[in-house]
Amino acid sequence: MKPTIYVLDDDPGVLKTVQRTLTDVTDAVRLFTDPVTAMPEILANPPDLLLLDLNMPGLSGYDCCSQIRRDPRTEALPVIMVTGINNPEDRVKGFSVGADDYIDKPFYPPELVARIQAVLRRVHGGGEQRIVAGEVEIDPRSHDVFVRGERVELTLREFEILRLLASEPGRTFERNEIRDLISRRNPDLYEMTNVVAMHIMNIRRKIERDPDDARLILTVRQVGYKFAVQAAGRGKGSSERRA
Repeated sequence: MKPTIYVLDDDPGVLKTVQRTLTDVTDAVRLFTDPVTAMPEILANPPDLLLLDLNMPGLSGYDCCSQIRRDPRTEALPVIMVTGINNPEDRVKGFSVGADDYIDKPFYPPELVARIQAVLRRVHGGGEQRIVAGEVEIDPRSHDVFVRGERVELTLREFEILRLLASEPGRTFERNEIRDLISRRNPDLYEMTNVVAMHIMNIRRKIERDPDDARLILTVRQVGYKFAVQAAGRGKGSSERRA
């Protein structure tokens, strides 16, 4: 089944370009120019993926993405920001409100298609086996995460980081390894020194009993992060810490 893709941008010219670009991906494309009227439809009938402009009247792309992440119906909806606002601070802000990827205008159409297909592959998984690590259970095929038996909604990048760490409990992953993972679809992210810490903070808020006293994702000072299974008493006297 071909994916349903919504495109929200106040520029009709951009919408036409995107629609032409997506002909090889899907014929199920809906175009929106007004974020105020589009958001109720997006929340009520979520697509498989949303392409979202940032600079729009009425509601900014940041506002739209924040609404999407707060609503249980759309909190896991893949969102790619497609925008002419291309400075690092705006990218960080976009990811902090829950964007999964970011591409600049004017974009190269084959790159946009490749990014969309990569995000959709992440959503549907690649036939990987379920990961069970202590209180955390991850199903890469369905993109489901359960913590202490309760389903937790993560963005795609948060999911990728958690899957990486939980796949090898006890192994310390360097910050550069994690940065490589999350910048794979957007190389500009590699230059953002705080992007890894920002994503780790967001994951901890969602999976830890007490994010200020993290016991699942541990920080290894001056190195990176590791996933510890039932690790409340491990690592004392070493260079790792929980906060």
